[in-house]
Amino acid sequence: MKKFLFDLFPVIVFFVAYKLGDSHAQATKALMDGLGLPPSPTAKPGIYFATLVAIAGTFLQVAWVKLRGEKVETMLWASLVIIVVFGGATLWLHDESFIKWKPTMLYWLFAGVLIGSAMLDSRTGESISFVLDLTERNAAQAPAGRAPCSRPRARCRRLRRSQS
Repeated sequence: MKKFLFDLFPVIVFFVAYKLGDSHAQATKALMDGLGLPPSPTAKPGIYFATLVAIAGTFLQVAWVKLRGEKVETMLWASLVIIVVFGGATLWLHDESFIKWKPTMLYWLFAGVLIGSAMLDSRTGESISFVLDLTERNAAQAPAGRAPCSRPRARCRRLRRSQS
């Protein structure tokens, strides 16, 4: 549960900052002006404040993992890069559509990595053929009239006893 909340930390602080930023619009505009990041006059200031907080939150996540002496996961590094790039574009260009692209780009990146690794990894084909060989052996060793059981042995025995 801790890991789940840790992974969702930037999302949680983004939405909290977004609601607070919109409910206190004047204070948020003043804060963003003071930081040299004035939001566009037509947009809600909460999105810019939330973007800034999400960037800071992700940096804090990486710093926390580093301070604990642990290895920073690749997913967290990718998330940091994407939030800095798209969040930075949102703040710099005063266009909230960039931060809205962040989740989509992150999921596309992970999908591309998974597909690419499956296509390029020669061991994947070997492991699939190994599983197929085991399945064929299991089918050949099954008693006549009974389908092979792909479940763990103890559970398979219980199922066969109940079928008899």
